[in-house]
Amino acid sequence: MSVARFLSICFCLFMGFSSLSAQHYDQAIGLRGGTSFQLSYKEFFSYYPSPQMAWEVLVGVHIDERRRSFTNGYVVEGMWYYHRDIGFNTNFSAYGAAGLHMGVYTPVGEKRRFGAGLAIALGAEYTFNFTPVNIGLDWKPVLGSPRSSLLRGALTIRYVLPTTWQ
Repeated sequence: MSVARFLSICFCLFMGFSSLSAQHYDQAIGLRGGTSFQLSYKEFFSYYPSPQMAWEVLVGVHIDERRRSFTNGYVVEGMWYYHRDIGFNTNFSAYGAAGLHMGVYTPVGEKRRFGAGLAIALGAEYTFNFTPVNIGLDWKPVLGSPRSSLLRGALTIRYVLPTTWQ
């Protein structure tokens, strides 16, 4: 199956989900680990009409998956999310996102250089009812400099910050 066909199927499934609200938090902070290790801050700013929308800022270290180097680069990302409820008030949601990344990269054996590009994400997350924890799993390819990669993905665990309106 080609990448374009896979993305088309994911997009159609994503857009066909129910319009119920799955997110029970306004802000969360946590760690993202996988092909990058990053600190994550996510905030929802639109709940109705569906889909819910959020933005996220990520700061951390990218790993060069070809050379397995932990010193590949320091990166900052900004993402814009569209969330949809997956089930019948199950606290699961699917999301799609797009954003920008930029950072300073040091490929093994080369000089340090600046890089920037586009990042997209497809994933799902679950928010626990009685514990202020949110868990997400995503696939996030990046396009740009110094190297594009379709192999990026991670698990994110966030602490849900208390809100005053609930």
